[in-house]
Amino acid sequence: MNRTVIKEMTQNRRSKFGHYVGEFATPGICHILASEDYDFVFFDMDHPGFSIETLKSAVRYFEANGVAMIVWTPCNDYEMIAHICDDGAEGVMAPMIKDAAEAAMVGQHMKYLINKARGPVVHQKVLAEALQSHVIAGKGLDLFEKEPPDADDPLLQLDNVIVTPYALCSTSQCFAGIGASDVASVLAVYEGRRPAGLQKQSVIAQKGFMDVWNIDGRR
Repeated sequence: MNRTVIKEMTQNRRSKFGHYVGEFATPGICHILASEDYDFVFFDMDHPGFSIETLKSAVRYFEANGVAMIVWTPCNDYEMIAHICDDGAEGVMAPMIKDAAEAAMVGQHMKYLINKARGPVVHQKVLAEALQSHVIAGKGLDLFEKEPPDADDPLLQLDNVIVTPYALCSTSQCFAGIGASDVASVLAVYEGRRPAGLQKQSVIAQKGFMDVWNIDGRR
């Protein structure tokens, strides 16, 4: 099954077919539309009064069936649009846009800052102000201008910011353990044993892996 993506649909001139969904949001609708090769579904949260919880389930149903979802938001507030985007909708239809300024505001609700460099690359005070005013919708951080950040740092007070450690730990014991684990895995393969922590189990059935295991009758 090839999953339809809204962005890809906008990049060609072929016909696209979608269907309106309101009142009912059962898994069966997803199967029916997918079997008829619909490209997208137009999911109305406004008139039926679907809740965020209903949307979450519906997004997963359509996602599993390869049908992209455009959601008609019941209002243009940041909280609602952020919820819709976070739940996995690929498009948002905003009602009653009265001017360009409001259109720009709705667009800002869906902007997330991605910084793949170090913390000081982004001016942290400006970032906090942009997040507070919802000029951008959210930010995930594992590095700050100052490490560790102050307990009263404004970024730590915002509910549209996710903060995680940059590394679990950085100690001599940690790095010694990493090396010991690597060596143990190499020895396990050499001795015909399944290495601990193997994530992709299918590699065991690959010819190269099997050849190593069969050396000198091991395994």
